[in-house]
Amino acid sequence: MDGCSAGQMIWIDLGKGKIWKEQVDLKMFRDYVGGRGVNAKILWENLKPGLDPLSPENVLVISAGTLCGTIAPGASELTVTSKSPLTGLYFKTTVGGHFANELKFAGYDGIVITGASLTPVYLSIKNQAVTIKDAVGIWGKDLRETDKAVKEKERDSDTNVIAIGPAGENLVRFAVVSSNIYRSASRGGLGAVMGYKKLKAIAVRGTGSISCSEPDKFHRVALESRRRVREDEFSWRRKYLFGTQRGLLTANEVGVNPTRNFQTGYMEGVEKIGGEYIREKFVVRETGCSACVMHCGKFTSVEEGPYQGSSSEGPQWETLSDWGPRIGSVDPAFVIRANELCNLYGMDVSSSASVVAMAMELYEKGMLSEAETDGLSLEWGNREAVESLLKKIAFRDGFGDILAEGARGAADKIGPQASYYAIQEKGLELTAVDPRATMPYALGFAIGSRGPDHLTSEVMCQYGSTPELVKIANRLAGNQDGAKPLVPSGKARMVKWHEEMACLSDSLGICFFHTLSSYRVDLKAMTDMFSLGTGIPLTKKELLRSAERVITLERAINLREGITHEMDTLPQRVLEEPIKDGPAKGLALPRTVLEQMVKEYYRLRGWNTRTGVPTSKTLKRLGLKDIGPQLRRYLKPPEKQVLLVKGYREG
Repeated sequence: MDGCSAGQMIWIDLGKGKIWKEQVDLKMFRDYVGGRGVNAKILWENLKPGLDPLSPENVLVISAGTLCGTIAPGASELTVTSKSPLTGLYFKTTVGGHFANELKFAGYDGIVITGASLTPVYLSIKNQAVTIKDAVGIWGKDLRETDKAVKEKERDSDTNVIAIGPAGENLVRFAVVSSNIYRSASRGGLGAVMGYKKLKAIAVRGTGSISCSEPDKFHRVALESRRRVREDEFSWRRKYLFGTQRGLLTANEVGVNPTRNFQTGYMEGVEKIGGEYIREKFVVRETGCSACVMHCGKFTSVEEGPYQGSSSEGPQWETLSDWGPRIGSVDPAFVIRANELCNLYGMDVSSSASVVAMAMELYEKGMLSEAETDGLSLEWGNREAVESLLKKIAFRDGFGDILAEGARGAADKIGPQASYYAIQEKGLELTAVDPRATMPYALGFAIGSRGPDHLTSEVMCQYGSTPELVKIANRLAGNQDGAKPLVPSGKARMVKWHEEMACLSDSLGICFFHTLSSYRVDLKAMTDMFSLGTGIPLTKKELLRSAERVITLERAINLREGITHEMDTLPQRVLEEPIKDGPAKGLALPRTVLEQMVKEYYRLRGWNTRTGVPTSKTLKRLGLKDIGPQLRRYLKPPEKQVLLVKGYREG
């Protein structure tokens, strides 16, 4: 390709110690755009269904978005895709920073890893030189130590590194893949996939550049998009000053802030860990990823008290909520400490906090005793116990070995009475929003291809924070209720559109703060930058169809792994308990309302409304007709096969 693609993928079989390179097929980019989309296609073609995620045959795909390496706003996203050790399903996770751009500058669009090494190794990429190197001396180090050690071995401080910490080495099912220490491809446990493969890190240094097919026109569109992002005072200014930290206070004000393991949606005193207070007391400097317009990252440090010396990038909203209200605490210094520990050990913040909160509630209700928790007293907000637990989880020590299985796995080990308090679905713990008081989040969590979190369908416009967002929300809903989060009407349309835009953001490599969070980098800008950058002319309709194709292929991978429409739901507590107190007190999410929204979503996607299986008509429309025969073999009972083959017409 004469445009943005670097033109090559690196393929590695760690079991055989074999490395080879393959040219990127132009049609792959035309149909799947890049990044997330290309990863899904590679996984569909190379992942054997039904295998254990922690096995040599699992496939790990790491790709830079198509526009990474250019001046497109926020073009820095790396997508990591595999079968999840936490959910047992398809999983994609993204991370910003600088690795994706460096990979493109070295001459590669991505890396496909199979097999497993017998001893610890890391991958060294220096332009066209790709080498598997010994990592025995690095194995066991935390992520700060690992980053330093790899750069020393590479003899280049400008090397970009993605790596795993002790949690990944010990196969914690929610271990992350970290980029430059503090940013991580979180959720789903793909760090454990690297750990099983004995792959400690990947180091990349590239001295090349990325060209665009029509550079002058591309730069005009990219610069105009950057200007539009900066003009959005509401989004841009808040992100620069606070990152996403202010979201915590907003969530608390409307009563959707998960508190004490989702018992309620509100907690007194959260202003102590709010964005203004964190900025005033703890922020040292702003940080940003390659091509960033917003610089949402905040490096924080604790200067006094019991956690003096703790420092890390972040915390963002999710982390503030997880190590604050979710565990019954409002100590800002402790949030920074817990965030630092998760970063050093290489563990997902949300899953870590979820299993700790579950254990605390079980302890509160007498279902766990100190004899079972290694002597730890798990009262709400017990910071010393949390710090001990995080280390135990990372090293699978004692009670930590149980929690390292994730909420679903830990509940299975603790006993059947614990499952109700495991706030998860499809094996993934819920993100930091209570869906009982917001229909778009409820639906997005229920049908998400990777499980219940916000990064595949963040419907930011639902609250109508500005007149512009109200207009956007109503247009997407197709009615005047778009900015009314408690009204289910039109929410399936909103979620579908946001899913597609999130998919395009991931595939192009654009941080979704520039697209879904601000709505400033719109479909037209994305289409123009893709076409002018790659030299592949697509219309807006064709680019949006590419996103539909990717999302449907992701569904197909999950169907092949055994997902059913019954799994497109939410935890029992969310569907049966009203919120106990706060601004959203008494609000509940009726199961029938969720099921109706899911059914409407299926209809809009062109999936059978009873089964969630893509119809043959939809597969044909999306150019996926060839996956039907493969998919059919894994669909049981037989009537689902008939629906797929004959294109069952609903109603």
